[in-house]
Amino acid sequence: MPQAFFSHSTKDKKIVLQAADYLKNSLVKTWVDQSQLPVGSSMAEMIASGIRRSKYFFAFVSQNYLDSDWCLDELRQVYSLFLKNQVRVIPVLLVPRDQLDLSKLSTERRDFLEAILRDTKYVEFDTHDPQKSVKAVADSLWQYEDVRIEPVRVLTIGGVELQEIKFALQKKELPSDFLQHWDVDMNDFIADSATDPKPVRFGLPVAVAGISINWLITYLTIPFKNKRTVFVYNHFTQDYVCVFALKDDQVVGKVLKLN
Repeated sequence: MPQAFFSHSTKDKKIVLQAADYLKNSLVKTWVDQSQLPVGSSMAEMIASGIRRSKYFFAFVSQNYLDSDWCLDELRQVYSLFLKNQVRVIPVLLVPRDQLDLSKLSTERRDFLEAILRDTKYVEFDTHDPQKSVKAVADSLWQYEDVRIEPVRVLTIGGVELQEIKFALQKKELPSDFLQHWDVDMNDFIADSATDPKPVRFGLPVAVAGISINWLITYLTIPFKNKRTVFVYNHFTQDYVCVFALKDDQVVGKVLKLN
């Protein structure tokens, strides 16, 4: 999936991590902080690379953000990419807009931030309802994508515990060259051990849910072949139908009734 860069003040990290976790569980790559840097790497260079490789730049704007030289430097780096339409900037206001003091910013930074807030639909984060707010952050990204994926969740269907990967098409039809440009790699999100923190947990069957053309269903399920049982959820019949199974698993063709 497209990478999202989370520009924020460390003082606001708790809120930012909630949004990052929601998107990671929706199979979106996220760049959050220096903890993701390889040992011995240059922080400035890696952050600049992270910004360049990201399709979305979330600016979690608070007074802490405006008082941080580091955050403002990230804003400066993304500015030229924004002008070239190489990155989509999405502001997330952690405080009401009228409570932000922009007077200490340079003219260039102030003009850029004011233009973004004026011309871009920003997200207003309600700290009293973080669950609704993190979904709003995700919605602001998915509106620009052809395929949306909901956070992976664990269900019990027909006595079988499984993980649901649910997707929806944003348009009635996908472009014929869709897979040539869709940079999703399911392997980036599939856990290889019980201690692996990736969102698609180790040891549980997977159910791919969504109405779509067969080649997209196939594309999403192939990475699981010979690794674990995979079910495809059919919205019309309300069944889970097994399409792949482990080599020594004898459940090929089994149907799990939802009701």
